[in-house]
Amino acid sequence: MKRLLLISILFSIAGIVLFYFHAPYYTIIILFALLLCLPFFLPLDNPSQIITLVIIFLWTMFRMSQLVGGQLLPFYDEERHYEALVLDEPLMQKDRGTCTLQLIRGEGRPLKGKIILQSYDVPKESDIQPGTLLSFKGTLRELSPKRNPGGFNEKLYYRSKGIVGRMVLSAKEVDSIGQQDRFAFKLLGIRRTLVDRLETLSDNRKVTGLISTLLLGEKSPDTHIEEHFRNLGISHILAISGMHVGFLSLALLKFFKILKIPEKNARLLTVPFLFIYALLVALPVSVVRAVLMLSIYHCGVAFRQVKDAFSALLATAIIVLMINPMQLFSLSFQLSFMATLGIIFFYQPLRYRIGRHLRRTSYVVESLLLTLSAYATTFPIVLFYFHRLNLLSFLGNIVVVPLIGILFIYTMILLPIGFISSIVGALLFRLAEFLGQFILWIAEMLGAVSGFSYKGAGAPIVLALFLLTLVFFGAGYWRPKKKVSIALLTALVLISFVDYRTLPLTERALKIYFLDVGQGDATLIRTPKGYTYLIDGGGYPQKTLAFKQIQPQPISESVLIPALYATGAHRVDSALITHNHEDHSQGVEELLLSFPVQRVYLSTKNNHPSLQQMELIEVHTLAAGQSIRTPDGLTIDCIWPMLPVEALGDNQQNHYSMVLRLRYGNHTLMMMSDTDVQTEAALMGVLGETDILRVGHHCSKTSTGEEMLQHCDPKIAVISVGRGNLYRLPNPEILQRLKTAGVQTYRTDENGCILIEMYNDHYHVRPYIQ
Repeated sequence: MKRLLLISILFSIAGIVLFYFHAPYYTIIILFALLLCLPFFLPLDNPSQIITLVIIFLWTMFRMSQLVGGQLLPFYDEERHYEALVLDEPLMQKDRGTCTLQLIRGEGRPLKGKIILQSYDVPKESDIQPGTLLSFKGTLRELSPKRNPGGFNEKLYYRSKGIVGRMVLSAKEVDSIGQQDRFAFKLLGIRRTLVDRLETLSDNRKVTGLISTLLLGEKSPDTHIEEHFRNLGISHILAISGMHVGFLSLALLKFFKILKIPEKNARLLTVPFLFIYALLVALPVSVVRAVLMLSIYHCGVAFRQVKDAFSALLATAIIVLMINPMQLFSLSFQLSFMATLGIIFFYQPLRYRIGRHLRRTSYVVESLLLTLSAYATTFPIVLFYFHRLNLLSFLGNIVVVPLIGILFIYTMILLPIGFISSIVGALLFRLAEFLGQFILWIAEMLGAVSGFSYKGAGAPIVLALFLLTLVFFGAGYWRPKKKVSIALLTALVLISFVDYRTLPLTERALKIYFLDVGQGDATLIRTPKGYTYLIDGGGYPQKTLAFKQIQPQPISESVLIPALYATGAHRVDSALITHNHEDHSQGVEELLLSFPVQRVYLSTKNNHPSLQQMELIEVHTLAAGQSIRTPDGLTIDCIWPMLPVEALGDNQQNHYSMVLRLRYGNHTLMMMSDTDVQTEAALMGVLGETDILRVGHHCSKTSTGEEMLQHCDPKIAVISVGRGNLYRLPNPEILQRLKTAGVQTYRTDENGCILIEMYNDHYHVRPYIQ
């Protein structure tokens, strides 16, 4: 059984990955042929098992084709009329609401597909609730793939939840036309009643918000709670998941044991309660996955079919991927699968080996071993996605998780009492309030401790191998000779401290990232030896047609810092601000408060008041004739403005924008910033032929004149412009001018980040979105 499950999951994963990354179809056919030939190389327990493997593989590929294709393709970017069903309770933030819809009709025709609806101007007394039928007219937008290094892959995230599009509308444009009374919607109504009852038992909104989140998956409006847990590295506790389902399963088994129900019957009785709980908390994927795994395990033990947790884990993974193959790319799936895998393989062996040296393993020791087992297989994933790791999270898990379990079970018992008697419920809730306050205090205190967290690029492979080697060795899976152990561990420790990115193993490229910062400019440069330069940093653009009325996230948090970590940067050697307009300078000014920056170069004097308050950062002006050179061959020449000029008003900033020429090997790149055609005319004497042109002023009609274009004769043009911007950029006339000149053009609104890899004698252009 275990061999069958393992082979099935490996082939399914291989097929999903090949399908998602658009591998040629013949590769999937070859994979299928290998599957059919498997009995000749690896004898199976039963010949009929090959049929099971084939069915699982073909069904998974069929589901993948449905999800990747989709019925909604003709509806994207077109204003249409829709009817849809609200699937969950809207998440409200001030006057904005977000909910998930199941489309029923589009332009009067039957239609299937889940989308995210973001509404603004939502009244306080909104009648939208789970089961509400809506009618509206709007433009459906396709979900965005990863647009920048280290960026959020919206498309992948929502596809793993079965969601295929999003729409932004005013609440006034949405009409309620009916209500459905399904059992699942009634359970969601019960959840709302339970949340309301909790709030009547105490006035402490932080504690009731914490308990609602832990018990019922209710999103707390207090963002500080999530921030404290995230700083400590234990934010997974707030996301209702396998841990919470495990607490419920344990409580039910204990309850049935008190009633003296036989273990077999108790396990079978536990299963329907777990599914009801999953419906009660709106079927989040992590809960469904945990419920499936525990149900398989309980039924397997009851009928003596599944004898180990590993088989249950594999069976659960297969079922989840057969339902939605995109779950493979879900962070919660990866973390829960790997954490469970680590506990299965390492916890008991480590406990046994430690127990041989101790008369009795204490709770602290067992908690430490459990946490270490899970971390051994999940910390590389955490670093890869979040670029941070708090060493105190070990302590946080040991202390907080058991308290969360006590609070979870106690509150579950308390809620029914609260419905019977509000007075008794309020009195008993004092203990839950104290416990919740204590948990929040621990998270806030430990999360505020500095010096124990690592922030940086994803975990080096050697570091991951080092920890896994230690755990394998400690668990007794690997027992080499003493000298071999010492030599290998010493080598791994030494290699862990080496910055492998700077080793001259192969010819390394100069990497230039034209980041997608919406309607703004930001260019990140990483040299072969690891020097980092940032030219502009984007900012807060004007509201766009596509995402009107939605508050932007700070550009330094959403784009710059993730990109820096993802590209291996631990500091910025120099940040250049071409001019003092918000869409160029704001991101850099934000970055100075949260990331190491050695020096800043400006094009004009004293026109950045916030920079004057930075005591530890060198601030210089850069003018024509001055250059920045790196030891590994990059030269950044400033060719405009001619002299450092005094502070200027907004209407003069574009004309005196810093114009830069980058030289590396045999190649040049010209960055025109927001200069106008008058500046271009003044620079004709110094502009020369260039391989790559960063088109001026977001490709507006005020720049990129015909004379300049002929003079520079670029092969490649890069345009930084925001999707759906109100300025209607890029200008069609300039686009046609570039096309007529034979210039291959890339745009951040269509291609996302555009990466240029420069070598001495050649270069490659790699847009993030083809």
